[in-house]
Amino acid sequence: MARMDYAPYRITPPHTHPRATEILTVLEGTLYVGFVTSNPENRHTTKVLKRVMSLSSLKASFISNAMLVMARQWQLQP
Repeated sequence: MARMDYAPYRITPPHTHPRATEILTVLEGTLYVGFVTSNPENRHTTKVLKRVMSLSSLKASFISNAMLVMARQWQLQP
């Protein structure tokens, strides 16, 4: 398990999870997520996650794309 804090408009470099499932949960802001399957179809799937939404790759064969971008609006409490 890991926690990632994204600065606004941050892009995550392409990476793989060959034997693992990736689960993303957004606590604040919006996250644009893209996956490319590693099977012969190389299908591209995208989804926009908003606050308190989750996404799971479910298949360990998924490769995450470089399209993880988060645009946050900080609301500071006094």
